[in-house]
Amino acid sequence: MDGRRPPRVSRRWRVAGGAALAAVLALAFWGYTTPAMRIHWENLAALCGF
Repeated sequence: MDGRRPPRVSRRWRVAGGAALAAVLALAFWGYTTPAMRIHWENLAALCGF
């Protein structure tokens, strides 16, 4: 270890990232509960990079 720390992420970016994650999860949950909506878990995982 050379003692360097990773750059600190501002609070606004962390809040924006958390809000985006919550929105994606809420959309996935909504798609799971409504049979008329055709969101497939494979497509959602691909969208998230998994």
